[in-house]
Amino acid sequence: MERWITERGGELKTIHCVCGDETTWSKRLAKRSINPLPNQIITNLSELKEHYKDLGPEFFEGELILDTVIPKDINVEKIQSFMFEV
Repeated sequence: MERWITERGGELKTIHCVCGDETTWSKRLAKRSINPLPNQIITNLSELKEHYKDLGPEFFEGELILDTVIPKDINVEKIQSFMFEV
């Protein structure tokens, strides 16, 4: 994907979202379980951890990592700074 973008004069910027608070993460999953989207088959934090236990966090060089527990307005500022940095 990155090659396709750069060949056309663009720049790929990646943003990796995490939830740094397990209580919040668990509540979000519980809420999702009421009406999950087709790709949201895991709606329990314990099941999620079990499913992904063998995967470590893989981050790309230069990637912005956002903690979704941080207020949206602060994260939007981070994204804007990241997207428009030279």
